[in-house]
Amino acid sequence: MTRGNTVPKLFHAACVVLDMRKDTRVRRICSIYVKNIINNLLQRSTKSCTVGRGNSHEVPFAWGLHCRHCHRSTCFKCILDHLKMHSAEALQLFDEDDSREQYHETHVLSGTRYRNSSDKLQHAQREGTPVEGHLLLAHIALQYTLCIPLNPKGMEFGWYDSQSEQSVRFYSI
Repeated sequence: MTRGNTVPKLFHAACVVLDMRKDTRVRRICSIYVKNIINNLLQRSTKSCTVGRGNSHEVPFAWGLHCRHCHRSTCFKCILDHLKMHSAEALQLFDEDDSREQYHETHVLSGTRYRNSSDKLQHAQREGTPVEGHLLLAHIALQYTLCIPLNPKGMEFGWYDSQSEQSVRFYSI
């Protein structure tokens, strides 16, 4: 991913999620020992998100990433809420580099990057000028969390979606 590129690679991120759901993440790992460890982990249906001390919670296995350098897993909702990083960016960085160095460096600095860019982001929205795509995705995901689908029976809510009683009541009439 080129940091100067303002267009996020959403299709690439979606393919990574699909691989995670199909348990095909072992495809690029060369060590047999590591493959065995990964295969054992794939047998689990959940993982523990430990975004902060005492704030751990269980999430479906494919709903988070493990940072080798931090020695912890974080779910996509907490990556957005606490680290201010959209899952599309996290998945790209996680998948592009087997050492996970770039993912680690970016998620450590992403909260500061987002806070430092908030004025620039608001100005760009007022003026209609381009802004870095990943910052815009994080901003939109943080601002618009209420999901009111046209047909909730034909969909599953994602990790960023929250439902209100109003949306459930509206569609149950």
